[in-house]
Amino acid sequence: MEEHTPESQVPETPVKATQEVTEPTHTGEVIEKRKSRFVDENDLLIVELGEGDWVKIPRRFSYGFSEKFQQGTTTDDTGKIADMLVQVIREWNIVDFNGSIAIVNIENIKRLEIKDLMVIVEAATKQMKLDELPKVELPA
Repeated sequence: MEEHTPESQVPETPVKATQEVTEPTHTGEVIEKRKSRFVDENDLLIVELGEGDWVKIPRRFSYGFSEKFQQGTTTDDTGKIADMLVQVIREWNIVDFNGSIAIVNIENIKRLEIKDLMVIVEAATKQMKLDELPKVELPA
């Protein structure tokens, strides 16, 4: 089935994910300041870990992210958390023992102090808004 947008609803210029859009509804009412429901993968939040260290994680998460996370490579809980964080952490300034920026990978995540790991997991969980998801019941 081919998807299309009626010409009257196609913006003349491309719309960025965070750009506000004004368009008429089917009743002709104009809705002001609409934002895209698509996730901008480059919209990042800086999570401060203290002493100048930080990680960058997405402000919003897509369904595609949840699919990638559910297809993680490990089965134990520690591995699942590390798998998730490898996908969540887009950048960090955490240094290794030589003073170089460490690579974001499972091995380095497993080497983080527990308190830092918990700060990152808490921030990611808050951004995912997992506690605010609507309850959906599917027909039997």
